[in-house]
Amino acid sequence: MLTAVFCPNCGGPAKITDTQCNYCGVGLVNNGTKSPLKLIIQKDFARGIPSAVLMVIRKAFLESEVCESNATIRAFCERVSLKPFRNSIPEASSISTRVDMLITYLNGITRAQMDQSLWYDHKNMLMVFVIELYALAYAEDKITQEMQAMINQLVELGYLEKV
Repeated sequence: MLTAVFCPNCGGPAKITDTQCNYCGVGLVNNGTKSPLKLIIQKDFARGIPSAVLMVIRKAFLESEVCESNATIRAFCERVSLKPFRNSIPEASSISTRVDMLITYLNGITRAQMDQSLWYDHKNMLMVFVIELYALAYAEDKITQEMQAMINQLVELGYLEKV
């Protein structure tokens, strides 16, 4: 189980008790992200994420400003927890193909690859991206209906837990 709390400045992971980011030094308000929602990854993804759940994630990604271009995804991946993977993110000319390739890539990151990241104790890099995306959208007050529906469904299905 992993509690996801992020620095709103650099995206670096933080502990709930941290008052300052260990990466960029900015003071943390509300223990990291401005979001009142702390998300915990609940499930082990050894068997992968079911296609119905992937479709929920896909719909939210299609509406996200982060996925509008290859450049915006790469810039988003400058966040500390995603940095080890930013140079490997696949590129595509259409948003639909870009989102599909991004989901496939993140969902396929192996445990060995994750060991090089800050999420060595985590279960699925796609879920890290989902939580980072939600934290950023909340901080910028840009949560779409699709994104909120995605979070609600992931919580309802037991993939994430609100704390």
